[in-house]
Amino acid sequence: MKLLIGILSTLLLSACISLAQPYKLMVQTSHTDDVTTAAFSADGRQVITGSHDNTAKLWQIKSNKLLYTFVHDAWVRALTFSLDGSKMLAGLAHGDVVVWDAKARKLIHQFTAYSKYETVRRIERVMFSSDGTKFITVSYSDHVKLWDANNYQLLHDFKRVPAVNFSPDGRFIFVFNADKQKVVVWDAKTVRPIDEVMVTSKANYALAASPDGSQLLIGGGKKVVELWDVKTKKLIKVFKGHADWLKSMTFSPDGRQMLTGDGNGFVKLWNVKNGALIHTFKMPPKNITKLAYSPQSKHILAVCEERHVSIWDLRTKKQAQKIIPNKSPVTAVAFSPNSHKTLLGINGLVKLWNTQTGKFEGVLNGYKPGDRTVLKCITVLPDNSGLLTGHRGRRVQLWSLKTSQLMHTFISKGGAQSIKVSPDGSKMLVGTWSSAFELWDLKTKQSIFKDSWETKYTAWNGTEAIFSPDGSKILAHAFRDRLGLWSVKYQLPLHTFYFSKNRVEIADFSSDGSKVFALSLNDTLKKWDTKTFKLVKKWGYKQEIFHTGSVLTAKEDRQLIGTNVGKAIMWDIAQNRRKESIDRHTDGICAITFSPKEDKVLTGSQDGSAKIWDVKTRKLLCTIHANFEDENAWLIVTPDGKYDGNKAGIQYLHLVDSKQQARPIQKNDSKHTKGLLKKILNK
Repeated sequence: MKLLIGILSTLLLSACISLAQPYKLMVQTSHTDDVTTAAFSADGRQVITGSHDNTAKLWQIKSNKLLYTFVHDAWVRALTFSLDGSKMLAGLAHGDVVVWDAKARKLIHQFTAYSKYETVRRIERVMFSSDGTKFITVSYSDHVKLWDANNYQLLHDFKRVPAVNFSPDGRFIFVFNADKQKVVVWDAKTVRPIDEVMVTSKANYALAASPDGSQLLIGGGKKVVELWDVKTKKLIKVFKGHADWLKSMTFSPDGRQMLTGDGNGFVKLWNVKNGALIHTFKMPPKNITKLAYSPQSKHILAVCEERHVSIWDLRTKKQAQKIIPNKSPVTAVAFSPNSHKTLLGINGLVKLWNTQTGKFEGVLNGYKPGDRTVLKCITVLPDNSGLLTGHRGRRVQLWSLKTSQLMHTFISKGGAQSIKVSPDGSKMLVGTWSSAFELWDLKTKQSIFKDSWETKYTAWNGTEAIFSPDGSKILAHAFRDRLGLWSVKYQLPLHTFYFSKNRVEIADFSSDGSKVFALSLNDTLKKWDTKTFKLVKKWGYKQEIFHTGSVLTAKEDRQLIGTNVGKAIMWDIAQNRRKESIDRHTDGICAITFSPKEDKVLTGSQDGSAKIWDVKTRKLLCTIHANFEDENAWLIVTPDGKYDGNKAGIQYLHLVDSKQQARPIQKNDSKHTKGLLKKILNK
């Protein structure tokens, strides 16, 4: 009996350990940043894409369905499968190679191929030999290395090589030596040079070998492709038709056709035997960085530099799939003054949450389909009755927060870059994209400033404009070397503050309105007195990054700055100290604001998410996802694994274990916390 109890206890303990295995939540959607690389699976039914959002995504070609997301710790710049489909390689921007079990979708190994001491670490190409025993990595600086695929040891360093490729049978490595204007043929087994082919140009950036290794394609700066016989070392044919440099080329699996891609986005399909151009495929006017045939030659894919991936059906010549990033950044964020609402601007829409209940209240859309422009700013009225939305188009819209109905549309001459409301709620200040600002009466809905008055000062009036805390003054700048201080009552300029040829990035009043702060492009902060107009103090701020927005607390002069590296920075102006958020967005911050109690910060980012931070601890409290195809889908995730959302949003959520294996969220999951946003904001 004791033995049985002992066995059962051991099994129970083992099960508990298994259940306690650490999981993290992953939101599985389309790419949110530039798609940089792609590769067909071994059976040709799937395609893997890599992106600057640090992921590689596996897609079903026939259904266009996203099957799986592989998560990495840097930009994914290169991808390839082994010929048998058992492994996948990912080359990352910080010089690491990640090896995956492609079938089990498990992480096998990650190692550094290019260290921080090398010129450019970013990996641009990876390629397996046909037998899967070796692979090649190529960095951005054309530094080529050959690796053992079993123990990941370096077999040979080819140094700087502008073009390299395996022969399809894996027996040879073709290496272009630009200095000596020749292609050197290496034995892949012994890793020794065995032959060479002299070519006609030094400016070659791509090469490919025929399936049997007997012929070689090479091309680049001369805008032509040359076909060489490896054995006789004679030029067989020259293919002409490109108007720009060639960056990619490949043979079809049967060797009868070939693909070439240039810097203007043209992909050309050729008949190898007679040199005839069969078809031209068009992509955006950027470099074609990769071309590939599916193993059965049913499809071809082309990667356009930092844009997207296109897949064509070779029989019909029609596009079968186009994988583009869903780049819908969160361009505006706001809390209502009474803390009852949280608002995000995404893809021209406003999405609202009730923070008293934690529930999603819907979408505000004042545009017809296909007529949306970037929503740049959201401002809630001081009495919480409504909100103003500003777009890059000419419309500024007033909405009722109670009914979510559009109340009025103002026609702004230059489109809204910023919107501020006077403290008493009577006036609206619009900083426009036409380097001017507009002052409106919110009661009469009439413009206060005349056209001629604006035109007179349009040379330096700013696209960013704010009210002083008492509403008597306006501070404006146009991202130039000066700021304008204006009287609201007299509608006249009071003073111009200069920044010594350095562009002003962000500016604000102090909390009592007695001072003006401005931060320049060279990271210098200046403080002026608003009565004497004298410079009070100047600080150097060595952050060396662009700044995307600023707001000051009402209680004390702490400047909140969003940066283009995805971090929020709190700068204590009095003590000249700064504190960065501990976590970060995966892309730059577009919008930033304090909560009404000033204990939390809300940020919106280019990565399509919004985050709420704790001011005191600088820790991330939650991430809000609302950038889905379904406009009403939403999802909130905390760092400790709690989540909330509707059915349309939760379907994108997966659990990922320590081995990077993912599974969908189960119904009635214990981590599903209803009213999560309410609990976070009311802490």
